[in-house]
Amino acid sequence: MKNGEKSHSRVLPAISGFSKIRSFFLESGNQVIATLVLVVVVSLVYAGGWWLDAGRSSFAQGEPAPRTYFSRYRMKYVDEKATSESRQKQAEKLVGVLVKDRDPGDLEQKLERISGGKTEGLLPEDLAGLLMELPESSRRRVLRVVASVGKSFLEGQPEQYEGEALWQKLDESDLGSAEKNLAYQVINHLMQPVSFIDEESTSEYRSYIQEKIQPIERTISAGDVIVKEGETVTPGIAAILRSQGYAERVFPHKGLLFVVLLTVAWFSWYLWYQRRSGYHLQKKEWGFLVTAVCAAWVFQYLSRIYGGDDFGTLAMSAWVFLCFPPALAFHLVLGAGVIGAFASAVTNLAGIILSSVLAFALACAGSIILPAVDRRRRLFWSLAAIGTVSAVAVIACRWALGLEISLNIVAVYVLSVFFWTIVAVALLPAWESLYDILTPTRLVDLSHPSHPVLKRLQLEAPGTYHHSIMVGTLAEVAAEKINVRSLLVKAGAYYHDIGKLKRPQFFVENQQPGENVHDALAPTMSALVIVSHVRDGLELAGKYKLPQRICDFIQEHHGTTCLHYFFKKARSSEKDIPMEQFCYPGPKPSSRETALVMLADSVEAAIRSAGSAVLDTRDIREIVTDVIETKIQEGQIDNVDLTLKEISLIRESFIESLRHMYHTRKVAPVEEKKGSLQPLDGRRADAT
Repeated sequence: MKNGEKSHSRVLPAISGFSKIRSFFLESGNQVIATLVLVVVVSLVYAGGWWLDAGRSSFAQGEPAPRTYFSRYRMKYVDEKATSESRQKQAEKLVGVLVKDRDPGDLEQKLERISGGKTEGLLPEDLAGLLMELPESSRRRVLRVVASVGKSFLEGQPEQYEGEALWQKLDESDLGSAEKNLAYQVINHLMQPVSFIDEESTSEYRSYIQEKIQPIERTISAGDVIVKEGETVTPGIAAILRSQGYAERVFPHKGLLFVVLLTVAWFSWYLWYQRRSGYHLQKKEWGFLVTAVCAAWVFQYLSRIYGGDDFGTLAMSAWVFLCFPPALAFHLVLGAGVIGAFASAVTNLAGIILSSVLAFALACAGSIILPAVDRRRRLFWSLAAIGTVSAVAVIACRWALGLEISLNIVAVYVLSVFFWTIVAVALLPAWESLYDILTPTRLVDLSHPSHPVLKRLQLEAPGTYHHSIMVGTLAEVAAEKINVRSLLVKAGAYYHDIGKLKRPQFFVENQQPGENVHDALAPTMSALVIVSHVRDGLELAGKYKLPQRICDFIQEHHGTTCLHYFFKKARSSEKDIPMEQFCYPGPKPSSRETALVMLADSVEAAIRSAGSAVLDTRDIREIVTDVIETKIQEGQIDNVDLTLKEISLIRESFIESLRHMYHTRKVAPVEEKKGSLQPLDGRRADAT
């Protein structure tokens, strides 16, 4: 039997570890799916917004303007067309850069050929003809003198052998007058440089001239016509229209990429913030979150089509503030609203600013007003108030930006507020049913004594019902101290013990004084009956279709606590009986709310079992402190992010509430002496 216990103890941590890994991957899978859905929806909204708002009525460069475009604000711009024409005109004044080419190497080759008597391709036809008319000996002599004089030219300064200097050189030769004249013409031809226009130099100089001309700047005032309907949209006009924020008939791929990356970054940050806050979404709540955000984006676009400036976000703010903690809801509304502004407004900068201001106003007003709403009839007017405050903020923003403010715009805002308020209230019951979410109004309905399950508790297990009411009161007051959802805690406390309805007589609060059916049962059977009330409660919750969040209280309010009384009783007759038979299956509390109900449940039971022994506040303090410390030592609240300060607030809240419930008297404070608590009057404080 002991070997079995050891193997069982080794298996439990392994199963627990596997469950944590599985839970992590399930949650990660939900996050990935949610992110992908949001990316797809925001991309569709962006593409649809561009097509309906810009794709069909936007301008295209090189095509006629679909309408007359006016300047939205005063701006300076560079007239590219006039600047280009001015630069082109100045550049055309330069005919070309003339270059003279006189390569000594080329001249030397020509002289070598002439000295050899070859003149083909070197001289014009007339000079070549005159040379051919000379006798062979005279021609060779002339060519020899030409080569000699030319070589002298290459060795000296070129200007020394031009004009008179060249004649002087020829006079030194033995040529006749006619031969000298012919030699002069040949040398003069060979020595002339070749002149041509250098295209590369011309192009460089023209570019230099164009760069020196400053761009021509022009100013356009608000209301000026940029281009009339039907006129061709030139590149310069297209640049002005882009600067003014008008949509172009070219799909903005960069804008889509920006919106997608912004969505992924925002949602990743939101998931991190949510995990850090200790709030874990259930599977259906993931679906609701994605639905609410996607609906907000679609509503924003529809609202923009009809001139409502994205008041569709109002509906989402109502849903998330009623279903999630205020801090998480604030970041959700603000982030989704700003991203929706970029997606629906596309390239309209003013629209993006107005929608972002609206999202911020809705988030701020919603975080103040909506968490206090616990009645459906108050929800409509609360949303109307939030919408009115947000509309005032948007109108103030329009005034600051210098945009139009008219009675028509104000009327559209008012109608938008009431329309989206009606949509939010009308769809809320559908979300409650479809996604099993718990709004304050639904929690109030669940907490009402007329609920079928609570009516059964009142009739069939009145002791359990009274115990649940006491636990609910304790937990609700403490929840308000540590800023958790008090209505959820209260409702969860009311239903945490409904499993006792199956066998109410087996639980002490439903027994008559002096009667205890467990006296006639074996300890193992008693433990089995008591532990099974958790499973029975989950079955009853499924029958009555209670929300999953309420089922968490039923399943987790005992954690993995063991029934030590029955275990010790069983060990007295059977030494090798395993402890696991006397422990609740768990799991341990996974949220601050369920942990709070666990503590309140244990404290109330301990105070009730003490009975008349509870004489004053000191006795209550000892019992409450002992119960809370025991739960901490057993690791029952290890999975919950409760700080030491919050645990202290919970303890003090329990003590104060129990003091009022039992009308105990206050006594002098206690001080610690030699390991035990002693009152100042000397009586033992650790007596029970």
